[in-house]
Amino acid sequence: MKSCSAGLILIFCSLAWAQSPPSVIHLDRTWLFKPDSAGSGLEEQWFSRNIDLTGWVSIQTGRRWEDQGYPDLNGAAWFRKEIEVPESWKGSPIWLVLGGVNDEYDLFCNGSRVNSFGEPPKKSVASDLTVAELSPFLHPGEKNLLVLRVIDWSGSGGIQRDPCFLTIEPQCLPPLPKIACQLKYPEKQLQVECDLTSLGRDFLSGDRHPLHARFELDLRTPADPVQAQEIDVQPGSRYLTTVFKMPAASEHFCQVRVSIPAGLNSQWNYANSQDVHWNPCPTWDKYPHLKIRNNFVTDLSDIDVPPGQITAGTFPNPRSGWVCFSITAENSSIPAPDSFSVLVDSESQALIFRANPNQPVLEAMRMLPEGNHSLEIESKNQLHLNIRTIPELAYTYYPSSSHLKPQGPYDWKYLERYILPQANTLVTTGGAPPEELESWHKEGRQWLANAGLPGLGASAPQADAVCRTWLETPVLFDPPVSGIIVDEFMDASPRHYQAWKDAWKCLVDHPNWGSKVFYAFSGDIYHLGDPESREFCRALLARGDRFAVEKYFPEEPSLEIAQNWLVSGLQTTLLDWKNLFPGFEKHLVYCLGNLTAPPESLNTNPGVDLKVYMDMQMHFLATDPAFWGLFGLMQYTASYADEEIQRYAFRLFRHYCIEGSTERMNQDPYHLTHLINPDFEQGLNGWEVQASSPSDIHSASMEGFSWLQGRYPRTSQGDHFALIHSGSSGQIRLSQKVLNLKPGRPYSLKFITADLDHLDRPHETALSFDLEDVQLQPGLSFKALYPSCYSHTLGDYNREHPAYFTCHRIVFYPERETSNLKFSPIAQENGRDDPPSGRIALNFVEIQPFEKP
Repeated sequence: MKSCSAGLILIFCSLAWAQSPPSVIHLDRTWLFKPDSAGSGLEEQWFSRNIDLTGWVSIQTGRRWEDQGYPDLNGAAWFRKEIEVPESWKGSPIWLVLGGVNDEYDLFCNGSRVNSFGEPPKKSVASDLTVAELSPFLHPGEKNLLVLRVIDWSGSGGIQRDPCFLTIEPQCLPPLPKIACQLKYPEKQLQVECDLTSLGRDFLSGDRHPLHARFELDLRTPADPVQAQEIDVQPGSRYLTTVFKMPAASEHFCQVRVSIPAGLNSQWNYANSQDVHWNPCPTWDKYPHLKIRNNFVTDLSDIDVPPGQITAGTFPNPRSGWVCFSITAENSSIPAPDSFSVLVDSESQALIFRANPNQPVLEAMRMLPEGNHSLEIESKNQLHLNIRTIPELAYTYYPSSSHLKPQGPYDWKYLERYILPQANTLVTTGGAPPEELESWHKEGRQWLANAGLPGLGASAPQADAVCRTWLETPVLFDPPVSGIIVDEFMDASPRHYQAWKDAWKCLVDHPNWGSKVFYAFSGDIYHLGDPESREFCRALLARGDRFAVEKYFPEEPSLEIAQNWLVSGLQTTLLDWKNLFPGFEKHLVYCLGNLTAPPESLNTNPGVDLKVYMDMQMHFLATDPAFWGLFGLMQYTASYADEEIQRYAFRLFRHYCIEGSTERMNQDPYHLTHLINPDFEQGLNGWEVQASSPSDIHSASMEGFSWLQGRYPRTSQGDHFALIHSGSSGQIRLSQKVLNLKPGRPYSLKFITADLDHLDRPHETALSFDLEDVQLQPGLSFKALYPSCYSHTLGDYNREHPAYFTCHRIVFYPERETSNLKFSPIAQENGRDDPPSGRIALNFVEIQPFEKP
């Protein structure tokens, strides 16, 4: 059984409502509502029947409270509604079904607490159907009181999604619990995980009845029986996991089913199922002879080109997508571009080639439709032509510059050297010179125009206003621009998605649109579950448009956790997309996080090598068969990218997506072993302190400090730091021995400082460092003052009133396997206008191998 959407539930239950006696009571629309800004509702028992209703107002469910007069409300608010339950329902199980409450809620019935849903800070039920059995609390034949205490963490709030009803009809229950399947091809295992959040924390506590779950794997073949497993649910567990051994056969279409009894002595089960395609050896159905290098690269043809004559040939393209043409000379020299020409499909314009930055090879890239294509090659010299599939490889945004000014602008010269040979798609926000637009277009590569998404974070917009905004996007209708990419489709109401779908339809029907392509930057919006958001997805897919699904992975504390996040965040979500929208991968550009420098960075842990984690992501996408058929990859975004990491990211693109490698590019360990306690989470453990007084250097903390620094998403990692009092008398020094260096290999030392007494003043902190027995590289080193990110608000710090930090990067070559790192304050220079540094906060002290230019 496929996952049932909220819309299907409503249709079925509308039929049930027409029955006699009724089996469904709709509770949507008007409830009484009251914000609880003081947090006193629980103590004052607002869930009770006999309370003063002064100040309570009417509000609609199925809509955010921000759209109903409470635009700035975050935190707790209460909903209450009196209902009559028919006498005929007595003795039946009675369930409450809600379509999405943002973000968590406590449920009360007739003054008694029933259940709680959502688990801060990460597990919101804003887009999850939830179910609670009310039979022990309701009184059929009487008036009953339902009360919800809703807590909104940020952004949208309220009982924001339909449906909202009571039922005694088991067929009206949504398919729960959620199922996530992980395809472990090397182990020949199918791991099944169930998320029980939608059943509520009290249901899972085990206080009311013991729980057990039944898992079944149905291979749908007569020769293979259904495999079944029974698992006891441990009290408080939110996830259930089991593993099925897959048979030796190479391909199976199977179904996973799970069921959990709805209650003690219950005749009904909560149940769900999911179809799974197990295919450990991908092949091209129409072209089984083609040599597959990895998920991204397949060799299509190898042609030896003799000198002095025209060579004709053909090659297949097994799918609509990008193709790479590589020319090499017989003597391993770089072929002269004017010594040969390659025509595809009898076009008048020959392919324009660009030099491979690492080898004597010239390369061209073209987007070609599926099917057979012809070639006409003419050369003065002996050449070899290789043709292979590659994914879309996109760069965002051009033009742009790093927020750390010393890293310089990411201009065309920078792109020519480090980016363009590994890219076929550039996204522009406007401002690219016409000659650059035209030259990239002539190469057969692609420009996309970036546009915003009107209405996100506000009330549902008017479709015609959204369409007008998109039509006014700079350079959109310039001939070199192939389409638009809209930033970004996230959690929003059904009304938003109806308006955005209508605006999209208006855009693509515009007479100037032609064959342009629409890209939607998005999260995993299939989770929203409402018919409008899913119809929006179906409409784009039916036309051949694309999704750039954002996947930003901060560094995790352990290798195991990092690997698990890749599986759940990349593989499992793609399987969910494909389960709802078969063939989705052909329209998917996975957008990986290149946010690697302040003021917003996934580089959150100085004890982890971010470059290794990025390599893990790319290797997983390139080699795990679950990602077969993925259309493309993107790195977001240049302005938040450290220039070293940006160069490295596009080296990964070349290694996996052009060269087709299956071997890891980076063999370094996940954890960095050069420093102990580099983020001062264990106080000053591992550091040697020299000071005249213990108060001159000590450890301290500030809640949200790392959020202001720019670590993303918000984490407590980095809220601790060393605090150095620069105004103290005597010598002050904080030092540590650096270990496990490899002489002759480049490294970077990074650290972040701030003047804690003047955090809102834009001045660099006065802290010096010293590294012994190393060769410093001044041309690659810098110190940069930066303000906190506009969106990283905390207390008084916001867009207009930021906090200021100083980011330091020092590149060096070690002369020995060890070094000594020392920090000490710098005396204030006479005549300077900057306020004197009093208490200097130091953390994120990271030493890791450096990717030299």
